[in-house]
Formats: sequence, structure tokens, C-alpha cells
Amino acid sequence: MSSPYLEPNRLPDILAAIQVMGSHLWDSRTVEDWKLNLGDKPQSAGTWEKLFLDHPEFFGTNNWNGRELHVLRLRRAYERSVNPDTFVELSKEEMQALKDSGEYAKAKLARRPLTPSQVEALMKTAIELQVRAAALADRQRFWVSLAAPAVTGLLGAALGYLLKSGQQ
Repeated sequence: MSSPYLEPNRLPDILAAIQVMGSHLWDSRTVEDWKLNLGDKPQSAGTWEKLFLDHPEFFGTNNWNGRELHVLRLRRAYERSVNPDTFVELSKEEMQALKDSGEYAKAKLARRPLTPSQVEALMKTAIELQVRAAALADRQRFWVSLAAPAVTGLLGAALGYLLKSGQQ
């Protein structure tokens, strides 16, 4: 099975999605919504949804009110704590007050965007995964190129033996 990282232009598409999804106000959106920021479709797949599904190491899905939302997994590690109208992160006390009052679940809050260093770390991980996939593919081609002459020689020797013993 071939790695999706070996698809032409896959790495630039992954890097674009990580940057946009890591810094956008909302952590989870429909594919149609993500297209507004990422473009109609990636260069390496027919749809952004296909790209997200091919890379569960970075992207996930979540169903909410019957809608399939796509997420950058690292963003889901954070609680919803940012007021989307003011872009201000609530304090621990404000968060606790919302939870104590039972209003947290109903509150219109977003998860905080990733820091530039977190986005950079995810991008470096994607690059490393692509490098490893390419190296593995090269090693597999190396063994095939070594094995092919050996198998051909073995088949030739077996055929020669069969032809020679058939003449006697």
C-alpha cells in the first residue's frame, strides 16, 4: 500500500490545511466552509474531505447537529474558552463560573488558535512523514531492482536445465 504522502503536491496541501485550520477562529467547520479559506479543492486530491480522511494523523471529523465537521486534531485538545466576538480568552474563574452555572455547554465559545510554534511543529511533522514515506518507497524500489536480475537468472537457469534434460 502506497503512502498518501507520495501523491504529487500532497505536502503543500497538508501544510496549507494545517496553517489555515490551526489559526482560524473556529476549530471545526464543514468542508464547504473550509473551502472558503483553502480554495475549492486541493492539488493532490479530488476534495479537501478526501485529503482530511487520508491524513487522520492531523485531521479528524466530528458530527454536530447532523453536520459533518472537519477539525485539526491538536486544536481539539483545548477547551472552548475564547469569546468569538471579542477574541478574548476567558479566565479560569470565568470558565469555572460558566461550568458551575450550567451555561458552559450553551455558551458561544471557540477553542484558541494554535501558537505559531505549534503550527510550525505540525508542519515539520508533516514534512518528516513525507520524507520517511519517500525513503521507504526508495528502499522498496531498491530491493526490486536487486531481486529482478536474480529472479531472471534463476528462471533462466531452471529453463536451461529443463531444456537440457528434455533433450536426453
